[in-house]
This record gives sequence, C-alpha cells and structure tokens, in this order.
Amino acid sequence: MVIKWVLGVFAFTVGLQNVAESAGICGKAAIRRHWSDCRKFVECGEETTVVFICPERSFFNPVTLVCDFAMYHECLVENDANIEYFGSRNFMEAKPGQLVMNGRCNELRLGAKFVNPDDCSQFFHCSPSGPMLFQCPASLLFNSRLNVCDWPQNVEDCSGPGPGPGPSPDECEGYCIPDLRCPNNCIFDNIFLPHPGACSSYFACENGCACLRQCQNGFFWSHRLQRCVPSYESECENPIPLPCPVCVRDDRCPLEDDPDNPVQLPLPDRCDGFLKCHQGYACVIDCPVGMNFNQITGQCE
Repeated sequence: MVIKWVLGVFAFTVGLQNVAESAGICGKAAIRRHWSDCRKFVECGEETTVVFICPERSFFNPVTLVCDFAMYHECLVENDANIEYFGSRNFMEAKPGQLVMNGRCNELRLGAKFVNPDDCSQFFHCSPSGPMLFQCPASLLFNSRLNVCDWPQNVEDCSGPGPGPGPSPDECEGYCIPDLRCPNNCIFDNIFLPHPGACSSYFACENGCACLRQCQNGFFWSHRLQRCVPSYESECENPIPLPCPVCVRDDRCPLEDDPDNPVQLPLPDRCDGFLKCHQGYACVIDCPVGMNFNQITGQCE
C-alpha cells in the first residue's frame, strides 16, 4: 500500500512539473502580478522565477508593474493559474522589499530597475512612492542586462559583494530550491524552516537545498516544536490579507489617472501619510513607520 502511494505521488509530481515547465504562470510576461496576493508580484527570468513581496502597507499595481502605497485594482484570484508551479525547482520567494532613499530614481522612468552598487544581490525598483530595495533570494545576483535575479554564473557585470556560494538549481531535486540558510555537506541534516505563507507546509534542509514538505491534513507546522502538530497546538497563524486604503470622492482628483504623474495631496491633520488620487477618489496612504510625507518630492522620507 505504501509503495502504491509513493508511486502515485511520484507520478503526480512529475505531471505537475511537466505542466509547470510547459506553461508556468508567466506566459510571455517578464513581470506580472501574483495570482492570489496583491502584495506580491512574480519576476520571470530565463532560468529563474522569483516571487517578491512589496514593502509593508504597499500593493503591486498590475498597470504600472510596480509596488505602490495604494491598491488601484481589485485583487482577483486566478482560479486557472498554475499555482503548482511552486513545485518547480527554479521558483523562489524573496524577503519583503523596503522603501529607501536614493536619488537616482528621480532621473529614471517609473518601473526602472538598477543594481545596488554595494551589493550585487540587491536591486532598486523605482515606484511612484520612491525607490524600493529588494533582495534576490538564495544565491542569486541581479542581472542588469536581463533586469532579473539570476544565477551568479550568468552575471558578468557584478563588481560589488554578493552572497556566498550555494548549490546550483541542478543540484536541488524535486520540490527543493537553493537556500543559504541550509548548510552543505552535513553528516546529518536536521534543520527545518517554516513556510512564509502556509502553516500546513514547511521546508527541510538537504545539502544546501530547502525542500518543501507538507503536513498531513488538519496539521500545522510548529517551528517551536520542530514538527507537525494538530493546528490548535501550533503557534503558526495563516496570514490575513491587509485592508484596502480608505478612499472618498474628491474634486481635486481627476477622473483619469496618469501613472507617470500621480496626483498626491497632503493629509490635513497629520504628516505621516498622504492622499493619493485614483479615478476621482482620494485614498489615504500611510507612510512606513518613522517616515513623513514630503510635498516637494512627493515621497515618504
């Protein structure tokens, strides 16, 4: 019975990988919105596919293709999206981005990307709210020629420091991806990592690779206990979607938006946020903690 189950899972997995490799979730897009989470977007490279998370309180705008502190479009779940693409070896999820200070975006177009000169594993993405800094996952470096996170052997113009060596995608099998948190050449691998977006899943380290594991039905992973337990015994809580910005009609806001020149207005009662116009509405946008809205630059600083 066990042999039949293992063979069935193997056949199912191979089938999923074949579908993912032939169709995937990218299509012809180099960057696209996430299929179910408005805070995320997918960057599609020739050899890598990375899910990025927008900075706190911001959302991905599928029209301008950048993160912004206003969600202009309804967040729709793509029921026909091939979400099993997560099982593909080249699919990785990065840490959330950060809104930072960098004057170069003032000289570049909206949506432009450029490498961090101090760290080739990072890049800046120019958004209406200001430059956002993203970290490539695992051992990837930013490829300025392709504008994507890529394997180090494909990046020829990196002069700054990057992450240490790690396994290549060919060295990670099945539902495994390279992860620098997982050590290489251990006599016994006994390191487990929580899944960032699903309590019923976790990662097991295997020779420098993080391998996706699934708890049995009704069980959640407990990072504290380092095992799957009944959901009520786990400290893990599935993420709750963030609320949409509060928007009200405002005569100062045009009915049609110009993505390259968004209309932003100061809040009448506080400085740690602003109003952003969208199709005749003024939407309240909070700046990241510790920042205030600068009316001259139109950014949180």
